[in-house]
Amino acid sequence: MESRKIFQTIRKQDPDRFQVQKDVQNVVAKIRAEQRQGLTPMQPLENVLINNDFIYETREEPGTEIVTEIFFLHRDSRVMWRAFPHVMLIDATYKTNLYNMPFIQIVGMTPTNKSFIIAHAVVSKERGDNFVWVLERVKSMLDECMEPRVILTDRDLALMGACAKVFPDASRLLCRWHIQQNVMKHRKGAFTDEDWKNFLSFWGTLIESPSIPIYEYHLRNMRKRLVECKRSRVFKYVYDNWLKDYKEMFVFAWTDKRRNFGNRTTNRVESQHANLKRYVLDRSSLDRVVGCVRDIVETQFGEIRKTFRESIEKTMKHHKHPMFQHLLGKVSHTALDLLHGEAIRKLDVLERFHSSCGCQMWHSCGLPCACRIEKYMREECPIQLEDIDVFWRKHNFQSCKLIGDDVDVVEELDIVRQQ
Repeated sequence: MESRKIFQTIRKQDPDRFQVQKDVQNVVAKIRAEQRQGLTPMQPLENVLINNDFIYETREEPGTEIVTEIFFLHRDSRVMWRAFPHVMLIDATYKTNLYNMPFIQIVGMTPTNKSFIIAHAVVSKERGDNFVWVLERVKSMLDECMEPRVILTDRDLALMGACAKVFPDASRLLCRWHIQQNVMKHRKGAFTDEDWKNFLSFWGTLIESPSIPIYEYHLRNMRKRLVECKRSRVFKYVYDNWLKDYKEMFVFAWTDKRRNFGNRTTNRVESQHANLKRYVLDRSSLDRVVGCVRDIVETQFGEIRKTFRESIEKTMKHHKHPMFQHLLGKVSHTALDLLHGEAIRKLDVLERFHSSCGCQMWHSCGLPCACRIEKYMREECPIQLEDIDVFWRKHNFQSCKLIGDDVDVVEELDIVRQQ
């Protein structure tokens, strides 16, 4: 039980016993130290990993027995990763373990829009060879399975290089949120609050440019405005540091021409960071961290299985459209929601303003875009299952290699019920 919960319980039963939560933390730390007497730091960690269904590997400093890197994943995470290897998001957090070592979280995504933990690693330093070692362990879990189609990270050059080396065929994208945080850190001081809001609006419009000509138009416009208000150094910073070499990794004109399944930030990993820190005190022992990871993964596994059953068995009111009749129970509710939104966009935007489609939904998500939906509607033909990317058509935990293009919904429902 967490020190916070122990403190709250004792305060109710005996208000005068402990004055502050730190008193409880000290007592808990003393008890745990006594329990570990005579054990190396790795022994209690390995006991927890072995007893709680984790797969793990360690790496030692050459010529010594000092462990420098630890990689671990729960067996349920391995099942989910082999079933849904399409999307991988990576980020590091700090202050989660006693040794203040970088704690790497790797997260995936299901077709029902649920995030799941793939794996964790503790590394001595955020260096290229350490990242390669971690990613090779992640890759080894995909034996005979599809590899990631898209990987999102922040602009850690060592991590980016490791991703390119271990997963050379994956699209590699940069987190838009991290980029904006960097721009804010280095250049917000050049603006008043009102001007900063205006700049963020221009910056967002530039990033969301749907085509290269529109991007170039917005770039010229932003440069002109910044120069006119004597902020040319701001333009120089964003261009030299981000746009010149990395625009293809975060500007929509490029990123939406390949599958990203709607992922443009590493917010899914940030959410997992926050989730873990709800259970883990700053600088907890690694065996404590592993216990919390186990609880989180087991909860995720059950929640994801529930969403599979809902996508197969339930039909939402806004999905009851003749255009979707071949898709009901065969693609996820998330995919149907995206298609429904794209159909509304066709009616509300494309027809009223005679604008072009852009085919963003088709290229980035593997779902029929507005112009394709218009063709289906004109021909009074339902959307065909083969026009939906296979990512959206899977509702079980079988390894992706076992799922072909023709998905048997009855067989899938039986599998879900058995699980």
